[in-house]
Amino acid sequence: MEASSGRIISELAQKERALAAEIEAAQTEAKRTIENAEAEAKRILSEAETVARQLATNNAQRLTAEQERIRNAEREAAHASVEAERTRAAGRVDQAVDLILKAVLP
Repeated sequence: MEASSGRIISELAQKERALAAEIEAAQTEAKRTIENAEAEAKRILSEAETVARQLATNNAQRLTAEQERIRNAEREAAHASVEAERTRAAGRVDQAVDLILKAVLP
């Protein structure tokens, strides 16, 4: 019976070692998987940050261009308005001169 008990204990010890080796291999694989996932997450985050910076730069450039376009359009509209007002004012001066001359000179 002792031989049988010794053999059973030996088999159990061998199975325990095999399970311990499997657990260690699984832990190593899990650690490697986690490291790979973390590296992938860092890469994705870095790419996302790069894309976000590019989008921000593009948006800033578009905004600057749009502001410049609006300023130019407003400037042109102001110049056109000033010129129209000058033309009207010149016409009124001419009318005023005519009225004054008619009133003064019969």
